[in-house]
Amino acid sequence: MPAHRVPPAALSTDALSIDAAPAARGRRPADGRRLADGQRRARRAVPSHIALAPALTLAAVAPATPYAVTPARALGANTPSTSNSPNSPNSPSSPSSPNTPSSPATTRPTITVTPKTMPALSTVIPLPPTVADQEGSDDDTFTIPLATGVDYAVDGVPVDPTTYGTPQPVGRRFTFTVTATPQAGYTFPDGATTTWTWITEQPAPEIGPVTVESAILDATPPTARVTWSAANAVSYDVTYHRILEDDRPGPELRWFTGTALTSANFVVDPDGGHYVVTVVATDSAGNRSDPASTTIIVNIERGFTDVAPGQGTFRGPWLHLSDLLRTQNLPYYNDTAALGYPGAVFTTTLPEGTRAVDLYATVHPYGARGKILIDGRNWADFETNARYWGAVTDPYMYPVRTVSGWEPDPARPTVLTVVVTDTRSTYLALDAYGLRS
Repeated sequence: MPAHRVPPAALSTDALSIDAAPAARGRRPADGRRLADGQRRARRAVPSHIALAPALTLAAVAPATPYAVTPARALGANTPSTSNSPNSPNSPSSPSSPNTPSSPATTRPTITVTPKTMPALSTVIPLPPTVADQEGSDDDTFTIPLATGVDYAVDGVPVDPTTYGTPQPVGRRFTFTVTATPQAGYTFPDGATTTWTWITEQPAPEIGPVTVESAILDATPPTARVTWSAANAVSYDVTYHRILEDDRPGPELRWFTGTALTSANFVVDPDGGHYVVTVVATDSAGNRSDPASTTIIVNIERGFTDVAPGQGTFRGPWLHLSDLLRTQNLPYYNDTAALGYPGAVFTTTLPEGTRAVDLYATVHPYGARGKILIDGRNWADFETNARYWGAVTDPYMYPVRTVSGWEPDPARPTVLTVVVTDTRSTYLALDAYGLRS
């Protein structure tokens, strides 16, 4: 470390115990004691060419603000001596030389640490906002109170202080939270409420009314496009029934249940008919609308022949039913049905010039398989089970098979044969057949 010269004023004779004049060798103190070698060395004057280390002063390490430093005071008789000073009771006293003038009292800096006083925070209580709930309307408002030292936020977004005390629209929010935070220089008391949440009941949407429309498409078999809709609807139940020849309504049949569809194709029987499609809508709260309906009318001039006793020949296990609409509310053609079980055979002679036959039967879960023969030749197979057809518009008088392609022989009539080929516990509900030239 390089030497530092210190001005004489910075040196303290109390700290160094150095006399200004050298002591005479062997001189005894006034009390008659001989000085020890170490004391003699300490009493010698310090040569002027030796640099003394600078005396540290507490002022050099005084802390910065916020503490205040008290100016130094003189060290006098009131300054206690340290245990290692020459005047300690455990150390021999060192009288000053009579030729050395007494040194003036020296001063050492002292420090008094005084923390700065911080300004006290003002305590404020956050006032709660208010909400004006207008039942059944979208005109609800909330008001942030006029408050000093408080900032408010709605759903985390700071509120413009210029709007404090003025009602603000809630809008389409049905749940919102207001929070309060203290401004700089303010604080809230312990336990103060700083968060408020409002949950208003969302009004249930009004359902309906239902609109149903239908349009006949150019298709074979005849098809109508049915569309429906309702405000705030989440699902629809769609049913239909047929208007019978005596203008009585047939049984109401299910088309769709709980569907989200708003349109579908309605397949009309090949012989046409008069149908009524009805729709009921349901909203998210389970409210159901009033039913709405549309009418489908398809007129087709085509002859049908009822499959009943007196028409053709029946062999094997057959069960013939009649008066079905009155007794069982079943809309079979001509109010009759022929139920054929495995092995049953129906045979009839077709009119001259017939080139095609449409076979109609009922599609149901126990429907049987069968085959159609023309003049003894296996012409086509058919199926009447619902697993095969899936969901159908009207399972009664359903066109399960059309056969054609033979060339009529003027010399002999064409013979149509229907055979139930299924071996399961099923049956064929044969209804009618149509002829085309």
